[in-house]
Amino acid sequence: MKIRRLQQGEEEIYSEVVQIMASVLGKTYPQHFDYLLNQHAITTEKTFAAFIDGKLVGGAIYDIDWDSMNLTGKYAAVLPEFQGRGVGKGLVRSLELFAKKSGFKGISVDIKTPKTGESTVSEWMQRQGYQEFGRLGEQVYLNKKF
Repeated sequence: MKIRRLQQGEEEIYSEVVQIMASVLGKTYPQHFDYLLNQHAITTEKTFAAFIDGKLVGGAIYDIDWDSMNLTGKYAAVLPEFQGRGVGKGLVRSLELFAKKSGFKGISVDIKTPKTGESTVSEWMQRQGYQEFGRLGEQVYLNKKF
């Protein structure tokens, strides 16, 4: 598995990452992905892509909260046939390493709580060391400080 941050000029890969997210998360966030497709000039360099044997299998998009000096995880998704193989964990670890090297204080995420398999995504993130700091409706807010 190879995970890397996209660079300017890789808008086609960015679009493929967004398409994966739309296919995996579209029922949870249906209105977000058309918007993201149109944001490639801003967002491509804020995207990590995961590849297995040269095939794009998932990705993560982040933003930066300069006030708190935190990275904010926006979306992450892995193709269903590649879930359970460490791709999601690899994406999270890549974001964390990038955030630490860049001098950020931590990573924050907010997640809708529908079930994905046997546990919720928020429960999975807590197993990765993230702590819940709030809830609002279906949203769960988590962070990990460095």
